[in-house]
Amino acid sequence: MDTTRIADGLHQHTAGFAAAVENADPDQNVPTCPEWPLRVLTGHIGQAHRWAASIVRDGPSPVPDPFDADPGSPEKWSDWLREGAQDLEDAVTAAGDAPVWTFFGPQPARFWLRRMLHDTTIHHADAALTAGRGWLIARNPDGVRWTRETGTADVTLAGPVRDLLLVLTRRLPAERVTVTGDEALAAHWLAHTAA
Repeated sequence: MDTTRIADGLHQHTAGFAAAVENADPDQNVPTCPEWPLRVLTGHIGQAHRWAASIVRDGPSPVPDPFDADPGSPEKWSDWLREGAQDLEDAVTAAGDAPVWTFFGPQPARFWLRRMLHDTTIHHADAALTAGRGWLIARNPDGVRWTRETGTADVTLAGPVRDLLLVLTRRLPAERVTVTGDEALAAHWLAHTAA
């Protein structure tokens, strides 16, 4: 994936996360992160984006504690989250193809965009579950799109959000969720989607 597409995904899931936590109780526990209230989950996302940006700019630094993150007041969360994602994109763009520190040795700076996209996507699911919001995933010729809406689907996978995410990332078999509709399409999707 090129840097622009990864950055677009990061912004899309950051915005989705922000929308999921909008007007939610900041002290509500996150079922999939039982030790964390929603405020800590929100702080973790913005903190992680800024931490990754600092690594790209300045090199390694200790992994921050999510409980130390301060996302500010809930009405400012959306802007704060978007600023963190933009900061990371700006740092990666400035670094270009220069190798930077990663957990796995030197990699191109876009490693951190991809890593934070994965983290943000997972926590977008956590936020949606906490706020009780649903997702529709559409595969089109121009790629995969996730939206928070309902609609008619050729195949539906239903189950707890954590199981759905683990099935879609092929960490659990499809039998762990309920599949209705075109089962062959679900099998094809899972067989041909990169982890």
